[in-house]
Amino acid sequence: MIRFENVNKQYDGGAPAVSDLNLEIPEGSITVFVGPSGCGKTTSLRMINRMVDPTSGTIEVDGRNIADVAPYQLRRSMGYVMQAGGLMPHRTIAENIATVPRLIGTAKADYRRRVKELLDTVGLDAELAGRYPAQLSGGQQQRVGVARALAADPPVLLMDEPFSAVDPVVRGELQSELLRLQGQLSKTIVFVTHDIDEAVLLGDHVAVMGNGGVLQQFSPPDELLRAPANDFVAHFIGRDRGFRALSFRPATELHWKPMAGHTDDDVAHAVRIPRSSTVRAALDAALTSLSGLALAVDEDGTETGLLDAAEIGRQIGGRDHDEVA
Repeated sequence: MIRFENVNKQYDGGAPAVSDLNLEIPEGSITVFVGPSGCGKTTSLRMINRMVDPTSGTIEVDGRNIADVAPYQLRRSMGYVMQAGGLMPHRTIAENIATVPRLIGTAKADYRRRVKELLDTVGLDAELAGRYPAQLSGGQQQRVGVARALAADPPVLLMDEPFSAVDPVVRGELQSELLRLQGQLSKTIVFVTHDIDEAVLLGDHVAVMGNGGVLQQFSPPDELLRAPANDFVAHFIGRDRGFRALSFRPATELHWKPMAGHTDDDVAHAVRIPRSSTVRAALDAALTSLSGLALAVDEDGTETGLLDAAEIGRQIGGRDHDEVA
């Protein structure tokens, strides 16, 4: 667990960057710091590995005050991923990934084996090991950055807007890859973004930071969308927070209509989604389908039912009304 207790950061002659931050980051989960530019989210992350030291207050990792740990030792015990990967251009991919294992004295045979393992873990071909960063795409470079951060198997992974420099398609792939990796590795991940959609997609908990580095709300993403703590949070999330909240409602709660009564063309032009996906995915499928229909499909490929956007709206509207009543 990472614990902030009465943490403040103020640079000489400037306004507070972080103000009286009290926060406990759960072990083995993803916590996302999100907020507008200058709100202290990156400063908060960098204080965890002492790239920035607090002006006052205490930060503990697993019960130990990090002020008692030499900065270089602390940083070697944590993974760090930054925007565009932060790879060293004069080193090969294998050399980049092996940076920390080499620094801590890992045997050559061991870190070479680890490089191969990690390339496979992050979905890259082993033949890329001998190439240089400039020979890779942006998405590939970012995967290498994640592999490098994981090379020494650290319990904590710090990620500072790692996906902001890639295009939306690659960004979505990297987000899915991070969730897949977390499902396997269960690291304590602290992630910084300015994108509320990315925050609610990735975070087990979301910390919304406001002006002056003041923590406005810390909660699971579904609670954040359902019950913003104040006007600042509500404004930052945006007026479509109800639509975003559909990402946390399973499509299995919908009453799918039988296939009978629909033409073959209707079915052929429906957008298929896994029945295990979300209400938001179902609504999006119906809205983008040529036939105006979402088609639910079981894991074995069986087509189980159809819905149009109007019916989805009626069903979720009726449930919300019942819950309020």
